[in-house]
Amino acid sequence: MRITILVPSLESITTANNGHNVQGDEMVARAWAKYLARDPRVESVDINGDAASDVCITFTPFVKRRAGLQVLYLQNVFPEPEWPGTIGVFEAARPHFDAFIFPSPGLRDRCTDGLVLQFAVDPEVYFPQPTEGVPPVVFVGNNIRDRETTERYLLACRDQGLAVFGNPAAWNDPVCRGKCSVEDEARMYSSASVLLNVHLREHLEYGSFNYRIFCALACGGFMLSDYSPQLEEEFGGCIGFTDGGDDLREAVNHYVTHHEETFPCRLAGRQLVLERHTFARRMNDLVNWLETKL
Repeated sequence: MRITILVPSLESITTANNGHNVQGDEMVARAWAKYLARDPRVESVDINGDAASDVCITFTPFVKRRAGLQVLYLQNVFPEPEWPGTIGVFEAARPHFDAFIFPSPGLRDRCTDGLVLQFAVDPEVYFPQPTEGVPPVVFVGNNIRDRETTERYLLACRDQGLAVFGNPAAWNDPVCRGKCSVEDEARMYSSASVLLNVHLREHLEYGSFNYRIFCALACGGFMLSDYSPQLEEEFGGCIGFTDGGDDLREAVNHYVTHHEETFPCRLAGRQLVLERHTFARRMNDLVNWLETKL
């Protein structure tokens, strides 16, 4: 089969201080294309091109579609009040698509039948790479959360060695050191004492997981995240949970000074994602599903 993947941009993965966020859509789409191309059932994979295709998978409903089976991958959330909510955006887009992919069972159950395809990791890119000079506490990501959440789950430990890597124009905060390359991201995931993670509210509501969780664990990283029951069910024993604020500060202080206590989590996390959560496995599931639609 011939597959086209559509994403908003193919130029966001850069360390240039251009005022724009690095887009997870592009990172995931490139990984999809890489592993789809290795499947003998896939004749071609094209991202944002005009090549003829049997399947057009759109990562956002707001790009012009190409020919073929129209598939929407609803991997982003669209929070109020800027948007009508994720379900509202889905319902408006629904008549224009033939089939749907969701990152969690919770979101699928709120929308319609479709394939559940969680995020995953490319272990050829994200793997343990111990290195010197990495900040003790690291967050890699965009400043897209409300201020209260950002303060509680990230900036509460700004005086404990926190370094944020993302778009400095959006962060507008000295704690942000700018964007980092994918290679440097993997090195920081491998060597920081603590990695921070926090979800957008609707991701928690629908039980979706951040992409960074899979990449960080594949590097043998130790992560402190906000809590969700789905996250605990899937990754319990591999990551730590925090209520943010003072609880985050106490946890960071403990694990920075007791680094050895994180070793079991690091080993378990890497083993889990390599066994269950690689893009090779995801793309096999995707092609199997697409074959039932064509």
